[in-house]
Amino acid sequence: MLATMNAAADMDPMALLRAMETGCRVAAVGVPDQVERRDVWSGIAFRLGDQQLLAPIGAVIETLSLPQLSMVPNTAGWVRGIANVRGRLLPVIDLHGLLYGEVAKPDNRSRVLVIEFEDIYSGLIVNEVYGLRHFPVAACIVADDRAGTVLEPYVSNGFQVEGIFQGIISIPALSASERFMQTAI
Repeated sequence: MLATMNAAADMDPMALLRAMETGCRVAAVGVPDQVERRDVWSGIAFRLGDQQLLAPIGAVIETLSLPQLSMVPNTAGWVRGIANVRGRLLPVIDLHGLLYGEVAKPDNRSRVLVIEFEDIYSGLIVNEVYGLRHFPVAACIVADDRAGTVLEPYVSNGFQVEGIFQGIISIPALSASERFMQTAI
C-alpha cells in the first residue's frame, strides 16, 4: 500500500488521472443494450363522496389544505369563495356540490385540487386526497356505467383496484361544461 502511494505521488497528475480513468472503465459494469420501457399512467387519487377518482398528474398543479376564503356574492352555492394563493386569486369550487347539487361540509381531510386548463384557474374541494398513484397503461378499462350517471360526462375510463373502480376525471371536460362555467345566480 505504501509503495503504491509513493508511486502515485511520483506520477504526473495527468498520468494519475488517466490511470484512475482506466481503472474505472475496467471495473465498470456494462449497461444493458436495451432498457425495458414501461408505459405507466400517473395521477392524483382522491375521494369525492363515496367515489374513488383519479386526476391526471398534468391536470393538477398542486393540492392545498382548505385556504381562507372570501365569499363572492351572487354565485352558486357550490362556489365556496375566492382565495389568495401566493398573490393569485383562486376561485374555489365544491366539486361535490357542483356535480351532485349537495354541498359537502369540509373537514380536516378535505383538500383543494388546484387546476389550470387553458384560461381556467380554479380550486376543487374534494373530501380527501390519497396522493400520487401509478398504473400500467394496459390496465386502463372503459368506465361503462361504473362511474354513475352524474360522472358519466367526465369519466370515460379508469382502473380497477381491489374491486373498486377508480375513474379518471377529465379536467378539460369538467372545466368546459356549461354548469362549471355558470357560477352566477
